[in-house]
Order: sequence, then structure tokens, then C-alpha cells
Amino acid sequence: MANLQVGVAGNGTVTVGAGASVHSPASNTLTLGTNGDERLRITSGGKLLLGTTTETNNIRLGNKLGIVGTAAYTGMSISQYAGTSAGEKPMIDFNRSRGAADGTMTAVADDDGLGEIIFRGSDGTDFNDGAAIRAWVDGTPSDGTDMPSRLTFHTSADGNTSLHERLRITSAGLVGINEDTPTTTLNVAGGFHISGSIDQTKTQDGLLFQRNSSSGNCQIIAGRAGGNYTALEHYVAGASGVTLRHSIDYQSNHKWFGSNGSSELLRLQMGGGISFNGDSAAANALDDYEEGTFTPVLGGGSPTYSTNNTTGYYVKIGRMVHITIQIAIVVTAAGSGNFSITGLPFTSGTVSGGHGQALSVGPMYDWDYPSNMIQLGPRVNDNTTLIYVWANFDSAADAYLTWPFGSSGTHYGSIAGTYVSAS
Repeated sequence: MANLQVGVAGNGTVTVGAGASVHSPASNTLTLGTNGDERLRITSGGKLLLGTTTETNNIRLGNKLGIVGTAAYTGMSISQYAGTSAGEKPMIDFNRSRGAADGTMTAVADDDGLGEIIFRGSDGTDFNDGAAIRAWVDGTPSDGTDMPSRLTFHTSADGNTSLHERLRITSAGLVGINEDTPTTTLNVAGGFHISGSIDQTKTQDGLLFQRNSSSGNCQIIAGRAGGNYTALEHYVAGASGVTLRHSIDYQSNHKWFGSNGSSELLRLQMGGGISFNGDSAAANALDDYEEGTFTPVLGGGSPTYSTNNTTGYYVKIGRMVHITIQIAIVVTAAGSGNFSITGLPFTSGTVSGGHGQALSVGPMYDWDYPSNMIQLGPRVNDNTTLIYVWANFDSAADAYLTWPFGSSGTHYGSIAGTYVSAS
């Protein structure tokens, strides 16, 4: 076989056409040039340098190709013109074998690296790692049948020179964010923030977190394609496992459960009201609670007072209204006729029997009773906010109590009890 030697050993140039050249600037080094400039260099170690004459800062580790430029967007482009075949596309192909020689096929093992794209930046002295995307074997490969793999995404924190894994996609399709052992479709170690705006519909299957663009409110939507019949459930992990604690169904019933996850303790019913211990009947629901004060008005003619500190207190639970009236007055002009108290906080309902709803009388001070009176019986008349005081007499017919306070002195008294309101 004949050899062609150009120039002295280790140095020579061959000019090709107009301006192109093949040059050997040093022993075992070859360059290609155009327009008088070097474009490509093959080093004595078999590395390819494109756009540079030096390996320093431009190629490292076991890399074979270094591309260098001073223009914007230095890099490479891959273009393909493959006709109408949908499955054909440009690719970058990473291949890994545990074999030690070219072409030797030795199976990779779990946790072997398969490929990496790394992003580096200069700190003023040299290049340092900033971010990376890495592929790994994620399981045990089988000859000709599978290659379980995972992808990991890494960044370097401010003030830190090491790459740290931030996101992982396992061979099972599980995603971990700051979590390297995800056990569900998405595991997030730490919190997450929903911003921006998106407006999805309830007919999409699954659980949706979004921010509504119209209201600006953050929303949690339990959706189901084709209908509304779904529920949102809250589970808690404990010593006995994961158990149901709270659910919201499509009818807006809220239910809270005991530690066993099945015994319903409390329900906020869709029509309003609270029920307990598995009772779902609307009629049994506690649908109102209120407390406060009211101003009782003492009636019977047109009395006048120099002092009137009469006060009423109430608590309403459902339709049951408990009241306490404290009377403290100094009368300057006595009333007349039947004694009554008006201004109850809620209109009374109708009860069977037609005699109103009985209350109790507490201690009285300086009341003018008939001498033959043996008992007082205040009652709330049906469908009113009015109390009449019924009197029982020893030797006369029962009747309403007439105005019981004289025109001098301080008079005290109390009336308390519970009545059923109209609603």
C-alpha cells in the first residue's frame, strides 16, 4: 500500500479547490479549513473540535465532540424530510451497554445511568453545573422485552455547587417533586401554589385544582364526565390505617365520621340544618340557633315610669325559644286593665289545647296581688308575641291578672320559660 506524505513529519497542508485546506498543525493532529480559517480539528486523542483549536474549557470527561462559537445561538440543528410517515422524526439517540469493547452487548442493571443532558455556566473562572436531565435504569431489564427507566431533573441552588434532584418520573409513571420515592401519580414534598386563571367544567373526570378567571377564587372540583354524581372525600391516616373523616356529596350534604371511618357523627344537610349520629331526616335537623336580647313592653292601660330597666334574654334552638324576662321598674302612673307583656323576639306557633304555652314566674317584689290569689300562670298566646298572666283564685273564677304595680316604689320580678315559635 502506497503512502502520500505532504510536508515534514507532523506538519503539512493540502489545498483543496479555492480556499479549502487540509492541514496538520502538529503531530497526529488534523484540521479542515475554509477561507483561510480553521473550521474543524481532530486532535491526537481522536476528539473533534468544531469552531475552536483547544480542548481547554470546551470539552471534558470522555466527550468526543466540542462545538464552540462566539455568535448568538451557537449549537446544532437536526432537520428531517421524511415524507408523510407520521412515526419518523429527527432524534438524538443515547445508548448504554455494560460491555467494555465496541459492539459488546452486556445488560445494564438497576440504577445504571442511560444518558444525561447537562447545562453549565461560567462563574468567571471555569464552567460549573447548573441543571441537568438524566435517565436511569429503574428496575431489572429483560432481554428483548423491557428496559424500565426513570427521568430525573436537577438544579443547583444559589450558593451551592452541587446538582440536586427536583423532579422524578419513575418507570411506573409516578411523579415526585422534591420526592425521590413517589408512591402515587403525583407526590409533592412541600406546598404548591396555584396561580393564573383556568376555567374547566364539572363534567371532567377527576379532582381539579384551579383559579377561576372571573371570580379570582381558588377552586377544588370533584368532577365526573357525563354527570354530577360524585363526592369529595377527606381521609386521614392513623394507627388503624387510612379512614374516612369527611365527605361532600353532589347534593351538598356534608358528613363527618368517627375514628372507624363509617359511623356518621354529624351531617350538614343539603336543605339546611344539622343532624347527628346518622339521622338523615330533614324533620329532625337542627336548622336554627340564635341568641340575644329583646325589649319587653309591660302592658295594661298607659303606665308611666321614672325608671324602666326591664330586659329580655332569649336563646332559640330550632323552633324552641327560651326566654328570661327581668322586670325592674319605678312606676309614676299606674296602668289599668289586664296585665300583659309584649315584644317577644319570635311569633309563637299554635299548640294543641288552645290555652297557650305556659311559662314560669320567679320571685316577685312589691306586686299588688288580689288577697285570694293562689297561683300565677303566665302563658304565650298562640300566633302572637304576647304574654298574658293567668291568675288562679281561692273562691272566685280564674281570670287574667290585672295591672299589679302601684304608683310608688320599685317593683321587681322575673318570668322565664320556653315556647314554640311559628317557624
